[in-house]
Amino acid sequence: MFLSKLTNNFSRAEFACRCGCGLACVAPELVYLLQQVRDVLAVPIRIIESSRCECQDLRVGGAPGNRYRAGDAADIVAEGIELKLLADTARRVARQGWLVKEERQFVHIERDCESRPR
Repeated sequence: MFLSKLTNNFSRAEFACRCGCGLACVAPELVYLLQQVRDVLAVPIRIIESSRCECQDLRVGGAPGNRYRAGDAADIVAEGIELKLLADTARRVARQGWLVKEERQFVHIERDCESRPR
């Protein structure tokens, strides 16, 4: 079901493509990471963007090979939380294999496909 609950605080609908096509592809590991961030900060996390269909990716000028198409990326904000704190918290709870970048208006999280287990 499209509106199915993925964790205590996130539903599949929150990860849906912004074009309205219905695509809601999201990696369980990403949802788990975002839930951990939410639990640590004890405030709701808003998904700005996550899944993208091919058309939406072209519309927004997505870079070749970006992780939105695979459901391995999300842009997030948290009301009342500075982006630096949000990014630092995500870095702290993320396991190896995730990149976290503080942008101007959101924090970007994506699977690091270049990362190799040690």
